[in-house]
Amino acid sequence: MTEGLPPQSQRRPDPRSTAAQIQKSFNKSVREDNQARATIREFRRASAGSSAPAEANVREISDDEEEIALDPSPPPSPGSLARNTIAGMSSAELLDFLAKRKPEASPEDKPPPKRFEAEWEPEEILVPGQSSEPVFHSLLVELFQRKQYPPLVLFTNSNLRIINTYASSLLLTKLNPDPSVPGDKGAKVLDTANFEAKYGKEVDMCKDDWSEAALNFLKFFTHIGKPDWYKRFFAHFEFFDTREYKKENFEAIKATDIEQRVRYFTKRFVFDLRQYEKRAEIAASRPATPLLPSAPIQSRPPRSNQQGAQTSSASSRSFPSGTGGTARALVCFRCARRGHVVVKCNSTNLADGSAFVCSVKDGQILDPAGNVVCRSWNASSKRCDKKHGFRHCCAFCSSTEHGAFDWNFLYDQAESFLNSLPFRPPPNPNPQPLSPTLPSFSPPTESLSPEFAEIRMRVVCPYDVDELEAALKRHGLEAAHTGLADDMRQGFRMGDFPELAETVIFPNDKTVETHKQFVADYLDAEVDAGRMSGPFTEEETRQIVGGHFQCSPMIVAEQTQEMGKPNKLRLCRHLSKRNASHPATNDYIDKEDFPTRFGTAAEVAEIVANAPEGTEAMTLDIAKFHRTCPIRPEHKRYFVVQDDRGFFIEHNCPFGCSSSSSNAGRISNAVMDVARAEGINPSNKYEDDIMACRVPTGKIPEDGGTPRGYEYDYDEAEVLRRLAPIRVPWHPLEDKGQGFAPRATYIGFEWSFPDKSVRLPEKKRVKFLRRSIDFANKKTYTKQDVDKIHGSLCHIAYVYPAGRSYLAALSNEIVSFERNPRNTHHHPSSVETAMKWWIKTLAVPNVPRSLVPRGEAQEIWMYGDASTDWGVGIYWDGKWDAFRTREGWKSKQRHITWLEAMPPTHNQRLGRRRIQERPPARVLGQPGSYWGFQEG
Repeated sequence: MTEGLPPQSQRRPDPRSTAAQIQKSFNKSVREDNQARATIREFRRASAGSSAPAEANVREISDDEEEIALDPSPPPSPGSLARNTIAGMSSAELLDFLAKRKPEASPEDKPPPKRFEAEWEPEEILVPGQSSEPVFHSLLVELFQRKQYPPLVLFTNSNLRIINTYASSLLLTKLNPDPSVPGDKGAKVLDTANFEAKYGKEVDMCKDDWSEAALNFLKFFTHIGKPDWYKRFFAHFEFFDTREYKKENFEAIKATDIEQRVRYFTKRFVFDLRQYEKRAEIAASRPATPLLPSAPIQSRPPRSNQQGAQTSSASSRSFPSGTGGTARALVCFRCARRGHVVVKCNSTNLADGSAFVCSVKDGQILDPAGNVVCRSWNASSKRCDKKHGFRHCCAFCSSTEHGAFDWNFLYDQAESFLNSLPFRPPPNPNPQPLSPTLPSFSPPTESLSPEFAEIRMRVVCPYDVDELEAALKRHGLEAAHTGLADDMRQGFRMGDFPELAETVIFPNDKTVETHKQFVADYLDAEVDAGRMSGPFTEEETRQIVGGHFQCSPMIVAEQTQEMGKPNKLRLCRHLSKRNASHPATNDYIDKEDFPTRFGTAAEVAEIVANAPEGTEAMTLDIAKFHRTCPIRPEHKRYFVVQDDRGFFIEHNCPFGCSSSSSNAGRISNAVMDVARAEGINPSNKYEDDIMACRVPTGKIPEDGGTPRGYEYDYDEAEVLRRLAPIRVPWHPLEDKGQGFAPRATYIGFEWSFPDKSVRLPEKKRVKFLRRSIDFANKKTYTKQDVDKIHGSLCHIAYVYPAGRSYLAALSNEIVSFERNPRNTHHHPSSVETAMKWWIKTLAVPNVPRSLVPRGEAQEIWMYGDASTDWGVGIYWDGKWDAFRTREGWKSKQRHITWLEAMPPTHNQRLGRRRIQERPPARVLGQPGSYWGFQEG
């Protein structure tokens, strides 16, 4: 076999025979066309003869073709013309024509189609021991050219390799056209948010990665030929790099670096070393204050918008439990250290190492002469009008020139300042002692008019603080509520707020203009109540609050009511509003610094389930719950709002502030503890709602053989009388709350003592039914819509436990908004199914959930497993059993998940309820097996 020759079937035929075949074919085609035309002519002649009028003088139509009027033939097509031309050629002429025509190349003679091939760079010579320079992909250059902020994490060596290797598959995002560039149509650039989500965020970088990325960041500007940018950021990073590094300092350095770079890419500004050094000089002089602690203060910079708000797991619960911990705001009047009070002080000297001047005996502070020192005078900055005979002198040095609070504020100011610094400054080698000072305001309070000075320092609290403090002492509860009375007198700490470098004004939501009169009426009512002041101009506001301020936007929210009633309007402060340059007010607040406690639905259920016959409950509601809590004067600059008339300054905690519930909760918790100490028990509290129960102390003697009821230790009037000295601002019972009854509505549920059950009140059932129907009928919905319905259904799932399995679809839908929170979505089938179940369930009125006591917790071994081919096996408490599945058990609704739910269901039928799972010490079987606690 000869290689390289084509098969015989692929050899080209003789040209002469080919020409003859072509001519023969075309001749046949021409004959067929002529025959078809002749047929048409015959048909038309016959048609013309049969339709002619029957007149004698009409000449007989001839068969001559010239007498027939035919329609003009259409112009010959290129194909017909070619056929006629070829048909008229002789074989020799056709052969000569084909010989002159350029032959078509055969498939094997054709060159292969051109493929795309990128141009490779010339080879680089590698020197042993020398590291190669980073390679910056065009995606990074495009980000810079389009004025997009590039996170520093893009410039680590590992991420540069990822970009260079997988550039063609990385997710891009479309930018809107730049209005400043004529004809710009936008561009697609690297989706930095998606990249950070996959390969790490810059806020999570360690020091080594940060240093590596900073160096590459500077090399990038050399690569793109931007020496001015290189010089600018070289100075930026050099400032941070020359500071002393400590573990607690780096997080503050990193956060400040991110904030400055984000701000620079938003609007460029000149790097001024003097501004950085000025902060360092001020900070260096602060540690000389004797009250500064010797232990380092942990830096906790505010969360910027790159970091994102961390959602607490407790916030997703229907009834979040309170946070535990110790209040950091406490300062001991004996040693000047934080975290404890005088009665628990074990220190042997003052915080600066010097010896004590005053002493402590039986919880009282004594000066060197043995006189009792007034703590109220010290805590309230030398304001005390009590006639108790205590000496008004400093608890630390016994001087009558200043109070301990003056020193304490300097401690607060120094700590807040240090927390706001991008680094821990080195100590001043020659510290000069500082005298105690009053709060630092610009202008000082003394320079203001009496009206503005009063507004700045105003503290509004409706409670009788002295009576609450006395009640706590009388019942031995003072240690559980340390510092509460002082905060109620001086204002509550709201967060860790740095000094503002400029006034920040966020515009209101468009709903404020829509409901303009509603907003104006609300603000005027708050001003009349003394909880706000205004309106003021921008300059007047700066004078009052003592410098630059931050104005947060307002939003008017509509709350759905039951069918037939209009929606209710509610004014909200959007204290989580931020932008690239300015963090939100809530970003400076760490919830862990504000511990409190809340009652839960489970606790109420336990009270109802274990209540003896005849137990009743009343409910009370604290009016303006958050607004009863005063704000510390120096923090008011972060709590300003505006309408078209001017700016309004808050004096009390607003709803929407991360620390408001905890601060107000400290007060209500103290009230509840006093109530229990006064014999009002059992009781429960959630936010501003309070439920007080009473159990029978006996039966009223029978009258004619019929019991007349039960005897109780107290009624509604007695409850209010026992708490009257504290002056709690209760809502009237006829407006909110109810008197003692066997059934009580509390935290949105109706609790029934006679039949041990809980259900939704009818108005609330109708309200949530309407809300569910409205959501289900939306063609598309926003993240806010699904958040709202999800939160509502999570709340009522306590009454409808089966509905918990229908919340997963909504939870997944919320997650799907993470990439594009402003998009709208259509209902997926899973959400439609979930909403159909909820609508069908809520359409049925008066559906109770039975409550049973938990009983004593018992630890038992329990194991279950399922197999689609066989059935279910169960082991519990030394016993076991197995069950075969019936034929045809599996369906679209019932599969392995349903089968794995059978073991706990079987245990519930045996009376074993509230099974609490926990991970096994070793793997016991396939996924789906479990074991845990059984309660009751």
